[in-house]
Amino acid sequence: MRITEFTVRNYKCFRDTGTVALAPGMNIVTGQNSAGKTALLQALSLEFRGAAHISEASLPKPGLLSNVISNISVTLSISGDELLEMANAVRTVRFVIPSDPNDPFISQVGVDRRFNSADEYAKIWYAMIKSPEIRFPLEHSARDREMGGSLRPRELPSHGLYRTSWSNGNNPRNIVRELMENGTERFGMAYEAPADLVDFLWSQMKGRIYKFTAERFGLADAICGDNKVLQGNASNLAEVLLNLRANPGRYEQYVALVNEILPQVKWVELEPIAGNQVRVKVWLIDKSTMRADLAIPLQECGTGIGQVLSIVYVAFTSEGQRVLLIDEPQSFLHPGAARKLVEVLKRFPSHQYIISTHSASVITASGSPEILIVESDDGVSTIRSESTSDTQAMQQFLEAVGARLSDVFGMDRVLWVEGPTEEKAIPLLLKKMDVPIAGTAIVSVRNTGDLEGKQKKRAFEIYNSLTEKASILPREVAFLLDRETRTEQEIREISKLSRDKAHFLPRRTFENYILSPAAVCAVANAIEGFSEGGLITEEQVNQSFGDCIADARYWAPHAFPQSLRLEAAELHGARLLEDVFSKLSGNRVRYDKTEHSVSLFEWIVEHDRKSLAELEDFLRNVLSVDSGQ
Repeated sequence: MRITEFTVRNYKCFRDTGTVALAPGMNIVTGQNSAGKTALLQALSLEFRGAAHISEASLPKPGLLSNVISNISVTLSISGDELLEMANAVRTVRFVIPSDPNDPFISQVGVDRRFNSADEYAKIWYAMIKSPEIRFPLEHSARDREMGGSLRPRELPSHGLYRTSWSNGNNPRNIVRELMENGTERFGMAYEAPADLVDFLWSQMKGRIYKFTAERFGLADAICGDNKVLQGNASNLAEVLLNLRANPGRYEQYVALVNEILPQVKWVELEPIAGNQVRVKVWLIDKSTMRADLAIPLQECGTGIGQVLSIVYVAFTSEGQRVLLIDEPQSFLHPGAARKLVEVLKRFPSHQYIISTHSASVITASGSPEILIVESDDGVSTIRSESTSDTQAMQQFLEAVGARLSDVFGMDRVLWVEGPTEEKAIPLLLKKMDVPIAGTAIVSVRNTGDLEGKQKKRAFEIYNSLTEKASILPREVAFLLDRETRTEQEIREISKLSRDKAHFLPRRTFENYILSPAAVCAVANAIEGFSEGGLITEEQVNQSFGDCIADARYWAPHAFPQSLRLEAAELHGARLLEDVFSKLSGNRVRYDKTEHSVSLFEWIVEHDRKSLAELEDFLRNVLSVDSGQ
């Protein structure tokens, strides 16, 4: 069974989602916190407490009463084989007989059309269970404070395989199919109120939808029995695991899957206890040690272990299709385990998975062709489907700027900077400036060459196309690049290609802002063995800077200036620092751009921040412009 489409109305943050389609396998639901991801999974569980939508859209004036009925329209799809399995579980089902003898379904069945014999009833039933797919359009409603609510077909018969009709006082004939104790079937006719398959199969359908959240299940001891189906609340986990252990090979496969997700779980033991009960105990050491006394009861383990044991059991043991609703797996598993859980679940593609998450690693691992994005505006949540079919273009863009999806996913905006030095250093200054950067990712452009020359047009085109398609990448982006030796014409060209998202430092390189003799003296003296003659002095650093900047190669290709100043924008600050470090240390220490530049910048931020006034004004302007302020 799977959910093919749904519409949520008047439930919590959703006023009306419109019709939203779901894929057979992996489905990812993402969005900001409190956007409505959890509420959506609650609705899809088809077992929720009514909670009317409240917003200015539904209550435009104070004092108005909200509609107290929450509703979800959902289409459940099952195969004929599943229909037979469900029917056998309830043993007796009733369904309305076709009313139109010219119905195409009846023509295919080849019955007498008078529908007056058990053989003809059987033919209709057998034709139904041979169907590759049967869709049931259903309505599930719940009043405020009512749990479970009611379920009814949106049309009759709910299966839609053929047409039927009836009127008040003229009840139709219902076919009765019964599975006898000896395994044979018996078919008959009943004259009564209209009967629909959903009336008899709903308990079976509902039992195939599992919802897993960060809340701890009641995974206490369970009574021994022969049940092999996990209950929705996983309360009989110990019982089903005990029955699975009766097949040692299969049980070892199950534990191996759990171990793949949680390497710390070496074995899962079932311990008989008093009262015909069994207890789940987790081995965190190899079972070959035979130290059963060190096994930990499951109820004393973290929430994530119980969730993984339950989720994997459903996916691994269920022969028919199941719907697994998994809410924020990264909230009860660390990122690596959450990603591995998704990778393991993909090995059981017959099930449908609906996973809410804001984890980039989970989204990437899912390989889902589409992502459902939940967005909230003025208290009203909406859902849009975003295709990820252009993953190649996205990957090209991310590679062009040397980043991963996890670097930027979930952020409101991204400030791409020249390299790892700026990625580490700039947040230090922004914090001192008291500039709020929550929701802003500062990520280094490691392959800056792709934003220049022949590649720059392609790189910016990829980003712009992704933005226009409302991709999962942040909408607000700025590129903060070194000025280098770019001409004004080159700067205008790059700015145009980036749609004015590229900003250039007022000085040649970022290192131009850390040409501080005092900072160099402090950082160099903190390096063990920097100078053979002991600690260096600020005067020595000043002299070294003065000797270097008198060389024209630190200014090329610009003309040699009449006034030599460390603050000059044309000076090659990065090259200057490399040579000064080498000269002062007697070639003992090679200048490390990422390590030493960050240390210099950190010292200046703490001891000489006023020298960074130009950079502060530049950053404040970039961040305000790209936030629309």
